[in-house]
Amino acid sequence: MISQLFQNMLKIVLLDPSLRDNKNNPSFNLGDLIIFDSVKKQLDEIFGVYELIRISNHIPVPKHMFQEIKTADYIFVGGTNRLQSNTKNMRQCGFYRNKGLLWFIMPRITNIILLSVGWGWRSGNPSTKLRLFYKKALSKDIIQSTRDEYSHQLLQNTGIKNTLNTTCVTLWGIDGYATRRKKMYPNCIFMLTDYDQNPTSDNVLIELLVAHFSNKIVFFPQGNDDLKYIKTLDAYVKYKHLITLLPH
Repeated sequence: MISQLFQNMLKIVLLDPSLRDNKNNPSFNLGDLIIFDSVKKQLDEIFGVYELIRISNHIPVPKHMFQEIKTADYIFVGGTNRLQSNTKNMRQCGFYRNKGLLWFIMPRITNIILLSVGWGWRSGNPSTKLRLFYKKALSKDIIQSTRDEYSHQLLQNTGIKNTLNTTCVTLWGIDGYATRRKKMYPNCIFMLTDYDQNPTSDNVLIELLVAHFSNKIVFFPQGNDDLKYIKTLDAYVKYKHLITLLPH
């Protein structure tokens, strides 16, 4: 009876940005781990009991994993900015890694379902090869969930019409909560991005936070080099006595 239960259990593959490799080592970006928690919660609510195969989406999919993917009932990409507009940035996203000259019209992974996925680097409409790739690789039968309107519109422009802007999956749990706050709270937690730095805007941001939050301002370093980056900013140097740095 138990063996029959396992035979009938759904198999779900998650192309998972929260794993930096397939040895269960976590991503250096803590935001990836936070997103995975929300992705797992949604899968649990939808499917109940199921077998979950997690495959890192930061590195090429290992050959032996393709059999797991081939026999899966559903294949999800679990959040973060995995979509790209040109092939030079594809090296950071595992599900693109397809060998052969015609990888873009014969992808090794198909019927992929995006679960709150965004666009990396915001580099405009995808190349012709990637337009073909998305049309072949993404499921045509299930809604593709994007984390922002920019990504939704780019997929629409690519010809993929079964898309919906659902916002980031980490926000789905606030449904029903009032989010338009009238009261100004004295404390603030904020983040910056180590891999897409903008010192001009980030200095302005810190100045604004210091001006508007009177009690405690806390910096949460999600990325591996976020702490190193904030220490280079003039506004942080000026106001570091007012800012608490959390450890990565």
